[in-house]
Amino acid sequence: MKVLVIPPHYDDEVMLCGGSISKWVRQKHEVTVRFWEMCNADESPRQEEAQKILNYCSSVSNIPLVVEDLVDDICKYQPKIIITSHPNDFHAKHAEIGKAVQQAVYYVSRKISWDKIEGYDTPMLLFGTTADIPLGFKPQVYSEFEMIDIQHKMLALQKYDWFSQAPRSKYRDMVHDVVWLFRQAEDFGDVAGCKLAEFFEIGNPEPIMKI
Repeated sequence: MKVLVIPPHYDDEVMLCGGSISKWVRQKHEVTVRFWEMCNADESPRQEEAQKILNYCSSVSNIPLVVEDLVDDICKYQPKIIITSHPNDFHAKHAEIGKAVQQAVYYVSRKISWDKIEGYDTPMLLFGTTADIPLGFKPQVYSEFEMIDIQHKMLALQKYDWFSQAPRSKYRDMVHDVVWLFRQAEDFGDVAGCKLAEFFEIGNPEPIMKI
């Protein structure tokens, strides 16, 4: 299985689905994280250290993100699953990239890019969560993982120096906290009927219907 993760910033790939990345890599699936210009270049060394923990493949473009390039990426990587931030995220850049990826998947679903790739099904688009739960977030798909995976997620965030940062959330006092991170995975696991999990919302556009 091929998975393409498109985060809005460095460290968001870990927050969106770090536990799932760890699990999929352990299961020998191909996980690629695609970074764009909006990622802070100063964080690049930390990203490389985090990548060593989660062992994913990565690609960086130092150009502004445009939907046409996202369509090309989807055709290039041919992922079965795409994970990105929610279009209703509180952070404007998170919402921007979520909407752009959704539009790109729509174009692919309309077969605009079929002249490049034949026999490739529309990938499943999943919106993840970072610190705050976006307004209207609908947990529809869960990814169960093991203790080693949440440990990898914590270690990767540690490489980003995430736990030493001041809390950025308006709604929680301790966002950058190991206990909070573990409890979030436990809470999602309780909803899913397992021990630890990450939740996602399906972001594929509704098909155009003739009435």
